[in-house]
Amino acid sequence: MADSSVFISYASADRGIAQRVCDLLEGRGISCWIAPRNVAAGADYGQAIIEGIKNSRVLLVLLSADSGASRYVAREVERAVTHQVSLLPVRLAPMDIPAQLEFFLGSCQWFDLFPPVPSQQLDKLADAVSRMLDPTSGQGSAKVKSNFTADPQRPRLTRLIVALLTIFVVSGVAFWMWYRLGPAMPSPTAGSESPSLTLTGPEMGTACLGSTQLEWSEKGLKIADLDGFEVEITQPGAKPVITRLGIRYSFPLPQLAGEVAWRVRPFFKNGSYGPWSAQRTLLHDQDVLSRILRTHEFHLGHAESGNNFINGESGNLSGFDVDLAKELVTRILHKRDPSAKLVFVPHATRWIRTGDDGKPERFLNLLRRDPAVDLLASGISITTERQREGLAFTSPVLTCPQTLITLKDVAGFVDGKPTFLRVGAVDGTTNMALARQFQKVHPEMEVIPFSGSGAHEKMLKALFETREIDGGLADKPLAFKKIKNFQGEGADAEFSTVDIREIDGKPIPPEQIAFVLRPGDVELKEALNREIADTRELRRDLVKKYFPTLDPATEVP
Repeated sequence: MADSSVFISYASADRGIAQRVCDLLEGRGISCWIAPRNVAAGADYGQAIIEGIKNSRVLLVLLSADSGASRYVAREVERAVTHQVSLLPVRLAPMDIPAQLEFFLGSCQWFDLFPPVPSQQLDKLADAVSRMLDPTSGQGSAKVKSNFTADPQRPRLTRLIVALLTIFVVSGVAFWMWYRLGPAMPSPTAGSESPSLTLTGPEMGTACLGSTQLEWSEKGLKIADLDGFEVEITQPGAKPVITRLGIRYSFPLPQLAGEVAWRVRPFFKNGSYGPWSAQRTLLHDQDVLSRILRTHEFHLGHAESGNNFINGESGNLSGFDVDLAKELVTRILHKRDPSAKLVFVPHATRWIRTGDDGKPERFLNLLRRDPAVDLLASGISITTERQREGLAFTSPVLTCPQTLITLKDVAGFVDGKPTFLRVGAVDGTTNMALARQFQKVHPEMEVIPFSGSGAHEKMLKALFETREIDGGLADKPLAFKKIKNFQGEGADAEFSTVDIREIDGKPIPPEQIAFVLRPGDVELKEALNREIADTRELRRDLVKKYFPTLDPATEVP
């Protein structure tokens, strides 16, 4: 991996300012490592981050309420300390150091970027980073500190004054007691104390996937006397395995599958040991495929039902994506265990919902926020943008054109030119991307976005009832399903449709529908792709069943 000067650590909610900082630094010639951009396709996400930190000289951590609560940001900071990478905390809001970062950042100078972020302050941040990377540039590290705001130092100065006063008072009391009672007995050494170790993560009984860090904290240890920690890992029916570490507070769980019990104890420079911590257990799988094979359960994430790709409610789901996904995973499971019975566990959410922070969150983020989900479905198209955002796709299972819906007997195009001036599309979909393409070629065109629950129904109402738009875009199988639901099964056709295959003579490739996975789930992706290649006839049958408007001979790859 090529070295980067700066690793940018941030919470996903702060992606906008993180990218802005990255662009600024790289504009100054300072190479940056930022996720998900620098995670190679198919790479293990956790390992890629660790390598990115190890190969950087400065870790710039953006501090906010979101990053303060993020275990991933805390791990990145801890890894930077372990690998002796310099730290530069940058506050995005007035706040104290988050509790889980105070151990690492308490002694660091920090920088403020409060919104709205002026370009001058960004330039000062870039200057500070430059001086950290090159302290001999003539200004020195002390000059770097002078660019940081003074406000965060006030509580630290107050704590220092209080600490000095406390030491003065305690010293006075100790001298008085020594004078009256004689010299005190020497305090016990660190090795003879009973310091307490607290396991902080993962929680007891947690089901973990992929790169998992065992984490702990301590109380009562004298770091000067400490030599490190021992981690004991035990699986049912196996002997405990003890690994000796230096002074660090996390340990990557080895590639084990199934139930794991673990505990930690300190050891000291004088050769003695502290007591073992309490023991915790967890369930660990190397990847999604190993979890499916171990549990015989398959967790499918899907957007709202009612689109032919996904129909029904709860455990009674059916549809093209559901039927195909069940069959593919059943085949994978039975090749390893013919007697196994697959348990299908659906996990539904909306295409766009409001997240805990009040910001819109897309359905495709379900894989990131819920590690229990194995696969995403709902007629999802493969796009370069989605791949850049850190999503991986299986081979295409279906191809289909995008369709323009207009009122009955209204031509969508005349001599290849669009007749509509107001076109609707659901926000965040490939249909919206196509609408923007039309707008680039025809600037007079207005694009109307629809979002939230029932976005397609809102678009059809705007077309057929309120006439707020002249046409709406949707994937072909979805378009006919939504129209039928909106107008009623027995209603006369009140619409016209045309497949979009070109814009002003330039061909538009059809949509490629696939299943979505995490980039690190390489084994599951390869297993699914093998089964997809062997199920062309099944996919043709499913097209005939669910998409009578499509041609199985040409639209099943």
